Amino acid sequence: MIDSAILASLPDRLKHRLSASVTPTVLGIGTEEDTTLRDTIRKAIGVDLWK
Repeated sequence: MIDSAILASLPDRLKHRLSASVTPTVLGIGTEEDTTLRDTIRKAIGVDLWK
């Protein structure tokens, strides 16, 4: 897990590589609303659980 503010400040190419990696799985967690966890779950299981 990484703070979503830090994740947002990373270069786009690195963010893409992190989001596409299987191991380790990188998730942005923070105080601001972020869809990183939602997108990761949707990509992993193919279903949006928040709908």
